[in-house]
Amino acid sequence: MEASRRLQLLNRDMLKVIAAAAMLLDHIGWRFLVFSSPLAQLFHTVGRITLPIMCFFIVEGYSYTHSKKKYGLRLLLFALLSQVPYAMFRGQPWYTPGLNVIFTLLFCFLAVLSYDKIQNGTLRWIAVLSCTAATWWCDWPVTAVLFALTFWIFREDEKKRAAAFSAVAIFYFCFTLSEKLEAGCGLISGLLSSLFTLGVFLALVLLLFYNHQKGRFSEGKWGKWFFYLFYPAQLLLLALL
Repeated sequence: MEASRRLQLLNRDMLKVIAAAAMLLDHIGWRFLVFSSPLAQLFHTVGRITLPIMCFFIVEGYSYTHSKKKYGLRLLLFALLSQVPYAMFRGQPWYTPGLNVIFTLLFCFLAVLSYDKIQNGTLRWIAVLSCTAATWWCDWPVTAVLFALTFWIFREDEKKRAAAFSAVAIFYFCFTLSEKLEAGCGLISGLLSSLFTLGVFLALVLLLFYNHQKGRFSEGKWGKWFFYLFYPAQLLLLALL
């Protein structure tokens, strides 16, 4: 147990910085590199760290926030602010269908809220499935909500959480592979172009080193806003380059 605690070296700030850096590499890969190139595949594999860690902190935020209403409205605000940079990054008009990942995180938050607060089992799952379905029009569809629910439902059992996380990760790989096959890729080509999705397991490894402490930056005036602002800012910068 003591050895396990000594390994918990990463606080919340450190994990979020790692996730932000991984996201930036991922976006650089999508914007400037050929998808099949080794460097692009490396960047995309590392980039898979970001979404599971963000889902983890959505669950932590849900657990600790004093006002779930304000938390949800803050996600909505930054999702709206990020939509134009996201569309610019993709080279599409802002009104084109396809919402940015902060909308996805908002639906993750609502799914966890529904699972936690709705007592009627049928209504609870209708709400959760509706939130999951809504992400179909967002970046990281479906899988993100499954990660968030995994972190919430098994928040007190690390072994079950790891097992459920692994199941969602395999689903994500199979989901991506099926899209590649539907797009006309052969089996071998589809497998090779889907392997980067297994990078989500890197996030699971990093979370083993989490010490559940905030870090000084998060406690400062700008700390809680920086990571919300970093997402649209780096999208806008990359779009303009």
